[in-house]
Amino acid sequence: LLCINPQYLTSEVRFEAPADPNDERARELFPHVCGPINLDAVMQVLDLPRDSQGGFRLPEALGAGAQEAKTKAEE
Repeated sequence: LLCINPQYLTSEVRFEAPADPNDERARELFPHVCGPINLDAVMQVLDLPRDSQGGFRLPEALGAGAQEAKTKAEE
């Protein structure tokens, strides 16, 4: 999982809703990088382990970053 500083990206970032309109998060917007990710924009690389059910659990370190992205999308 890459932690990216969007100010350093050379590709466009778009905030988009989930593709599935029935998704419970359909009213939220999520950042998508539209193009290559240049290495100098990558600030940190985090492991994204599977849980005991085979799903993914976001690392606790993302709590503040995820909220910042949501807030930025709503502006």
